[in-house]
Amino acid sequence: DVFDPNLVSILVTESYSDHVVPHTMKSISNDKKHYEISFIPNIACQHIVLISYNGKLLSTNHVNVCNINKIHVSSINNGIVGKPLIFSVDTHGVGDGHLEVTISDGQRILPAELKSNETKIFNISFIPEISGLHSIIVSFNGIHIEGSPFMINIDDPSISDDKSLDEDDDNDFEFLIGGQLEGTKVDEIAWVICETSLTDKYEDFSLYVTDPDKIIIKHTRIQDFDGRWRIEFEPTKTGIYQIQTGSDKPQITLASMDVLSLECERYIYGERIVYSNAHNFISIISDNDDIKVQLISSNNNEIPIEMEKHLLEWKIYYSLTATGHYQLSIIDNDEKQLFDIYCIAEKLDIFRNGGIEDITRLIIDRNKIIGDDINVIVKDALAHTIPAAFYRNLSRDLVIEYIPVRIDEQQKSYASTCPCETHLARTFAEGIFSYDVDTLFELIFGDNSFSRTYHDSQKLLEYTIGEWYINNETGKRERQVTYKTITQSILGTNTIFCNEKQIVEEEKSHSIYIVRTDVYNEGMRYTDAFFVSTQFCMIQCDIEHSSLRVSAEIKYVKNVNAIAKTFIEKNANTSIEGGVNNLIRRLIKQQDKINNRDSNRKQISILKQRERKTRDYSTSQDEKKNDAILNSIISSEDEVVLNEQTTTGKNLAYSIAFCCGIFLLILHTYLCYKLHSIDQALYAPNLTCLNRCKEGLLFY
Repeated sequence: DVFDPNLVSILVTESYSDHVVPHTMKSISNDKKHYEISFIPNIACQHIVLISYNGKLLSTNHVNVCNINKIHVSSINNGIVGKPLIFSVDTHGVGDGHLEVTISDGQRILPAELKSNETKIFNISFIPEISGLHSIIVSFNGIHIEGSPFMINIDDPSISDDKSLDEDDDNDFEFLIGGQLEGTKVDEIAWVICETSLTDKYEDFSLYVTDPDKIIIKHTRIQDFDGRWRIEFEPTKTGIYQIQTGSDKPQITLASMDVLSLECERYIYGERIVYSNAHNFISIISDNDDIKVQLISSNNNEIPIEMEKHLLEWKIYYSLTATGHYQLSIIDNDEKQLFDIYCIAEKLDIFRNGGIEDITRLIIDRNKIIGDDINVIVKDALAHTIPAAFYRNLSRDLVIEYIPVRIDEQQKSYASTCPCETHLARTFAEGIFSYDVDTLFELIFGDNSFSRTYHDSQKLLEYTIGEWYINNETGKRERQVTYKTITQSILGTNTIFCNEKQIVEEEKSHSIYIVRTDVYNEGMRYTDAFFVSTQFCMIQCDIEHSSLRVSAEIKYVKNVNAIAKTFIEKNANTSIEGGVNNLIRRLIKQQDKINNRDSNRKQISILKQRERKTRDYSTSQDEKKNDAILNSIISSEDEVVLNEQTTTGKNLAYSIAFCCGIFLLILHTYLCYKLHSIDQALYAPNLTCLNRCKEGLLFY
């Protein structure tokens, strides 16, 4: 809470080197008395923040910065009831903080013993008491590390006595996290693989992926010839994603992955999971000429590598012949980093399941097929035939491809029109998209790369999204969104502070979303006299398509004269139209991007053509009508871009024209008054003369 921000002085330094760290200070309240200080640390260490006012030191703050991605956990094997289990945790380079390990057998928390065998390396041991799945949670400063919780299986002694150590390892369903060594970013393909067989070949299993908000998201499952499963998904937000199973029983977390933000910078590029006998490559961005790199196998043998220096980049080349776990050690400027690398055997993918409305591919080994005259029929759980394509690949294996659909979708009737009784005063857009309604809602109102890019294109500054909450009075979801925008007029440049309230008026997953937004503005004359209400109606039209209708209306909370009202509505409608056109254009481009990606799959287009032929005539007519509307929006793209680029110029021209009109109106009124006065002055003498003439005639 400050009186004059110009008298505030902030200094952020690294405690170990006294290096000054850049920072920013921004207002977090309309009265501009409360400010937020933020900085981006470069290394994991304690930072000191000194706050002074008018040259006087007010406070000294110590901020512990850690990098949990530097924590390395050794492999945790399955165990036996009553026998101690030991694993290690390496915390080199993570920074200052507290390491926490929690072990649970599903019924209670087990006591664990933690010992430090060398600096920043800890051995954790515990004794399992019952058989079954056990979870091991490893966190640092309250933050889960990547892969946590780790799941292991504990056997009874009677069962384990009949098994060899190798057989125990075969039952260790450990999921390995793929992707980049320093972590997967938003919008990159994230994937994990189970190094052992979870099911028999050609047999699917129950599994789902949840995002940081615990919402189930779309994923793809791929099984190879050895029965191993690979799970792929595309994260849209930062945070912990979990791969879980057991929807019909207590949920079991098989693996966890911490997804990084797009802004996170990588200095090391390389894959975590590699194939045996393949040529592999790692890139390290560093100007240090004395960097040290080692690749160690699980039996402590050093793997030969080749290193080359190119300007600020080190290139490391290596090849692995044996499958298993390896550890990459990088010492750069006395800072040590450890990374896990897993080498697996490359096998042919025989099964791919992308879920509902995505391609499913099944490859049958040619040795399992007798004869060449083959016909394939794919049916769902209700014995409905699903269109499918099948062919032989180069190895003469049989490939079957089809797109599964929801059973309830096949018999579901979709709304042909919006169920809203009324819409707002003016409709700015209406059309059909090749998204399901859930995806359409997420694109427009989710916190993802698409929405962030759209907000940036609208030049919305300091865009802050609040959390959804339930209004106890209405029972509807609501949230607050704040941002700033800059406008220019003949009176100068103005900063408009916008407070947007978003209300989900009606929602039903896979069916309908009705969202109303009310935007209140501050910072310019007349902005407190009105607010802009916008309504987004999103309806599922059929299995593949959903419709969007955007209507808006300017609502007044104070009396405004007619001239000002005309000026307000003209500028507000122009702004709304430009924003809606921009949104529609971006939705279409995103739709085309997805369609182009899918078109690269060989059989998808054939399957969709068959699906289109089965649609009824009325639905196709509605699609044509709405496609025509979208095409008209696309054809006017240049006009929309021109409108966006010249909005400021048009507003200035409107302001000048408005002022000129007022001036001419006043001048016209003044001139009319003067002419009227002159006419009255001239009229009086003529009337007097006429009367006198009449009197003279009478006299004579």
